[in-house]
Amino acid sequence: MLTQEPISIFTDDRGVRGSIVNTPSVSGTSALPDLSAYNSSKHAVVIMTRVDARHFAPERIRVNSVCPGYVPTPMMTSAGFSEERFNLIKTLSSMQRIAYPEQVAETVYSYLVAGRRLSLGLIWLWMRV
Repeated sequence: MLTQEPISIFTDDRGVRGSIVNTPSVSGTSALPDLSAYNSSKHAVVIMTRVDARHFAPERIRVNSVCPGYVPTPMMTSAGFSEERFNLIKTLSSMQRIAYPEQVAETVYSYLVAGRRLSLGLIWLWMRV
């Protein structure tokens, strides 16, 4: 996005040249036991989001994050997350449910379409546990 020519064709009617949405995980905002490497990598993405948001703001590029909780995906299933484990996770979450991939995608899409002009470096949590 930074290599684009700064002409009006690349800027929408809200004055935004582009948007970046990172998806680190709710683990980027908490500390889960026995997952130090995983937690550290997710925290790094959260900090990168905040740093990049400030860095790219003058270029009219928004940078934000969506941090989903546990999402039942084939990767999670192959990692040993059974239906029973997802049910346990539901009981530990504040909303008593888990997010599905489609819901995370809808959150990102609504952010991009709604064009929150002033939102920079926001970390959107989805079901903190």
